[in-house]
Amino acid sequence: GYVHEDLTLEVEIGQVYTIYSLKDENISYPGTVIGLGSRIVEIPSRLRKIETIKAYGREVLIEISKENTLLQNEKVSITQKLD
Repeated sequence: GYVHEDLTLEVEIGQVYTIYSLKDENISYPGTVIGLGSRIVEIPSRLRKIETIKAYGREVLIEISKENTLLQNEKVSITQKLD
């Protein structure tokens, strides 16, 4: 996923977030940040809230359980940092 450029300083490796399915909000999993991109890049249009407006951010790799019911390449929301 990507985190908006204004929020890049708030994400660190090892932090845990809740990953929600955008198709079914009852499906969620804890996910751990395992990698961060090294630079700010343009967020792909299909992942933007408004596809026609360019947005920039940093790539974030989040690991979730292999036993999840999400579809491959399914859009998800990354929210609620867990302590």
